[in-house]
Amino acid sequence: DGAMVFKNAFWMHSFFMRFDFNAIYLDCGYNVIEHHKNIRPYRVLPPVWRAKYVIEYAGEPIEVKGRVEFVDC
Repeated sequence: DGAMVFKNAFWMHSFFMRFDFNAIYLDCGYNVIEHHKNIRPYRVLPPVWRAKYVIEYAGEPIEVKGRVEFVDC
């Protein structure tokens, strides 16, 4: 499975999506500040003003706390 990372993002929508997904909001230090799970299609999420990145991924929600580290595989 994969994920998409959006830079300079503080809100998400699920317009035109055909499946549920999850969104992890990160601040500029890659710290998790919010985690929205099982977002249904055609929804608008409230803005998270402190967010600098949003990670969008499909599938079962994962437990994530603290800081996220990006690695190149």
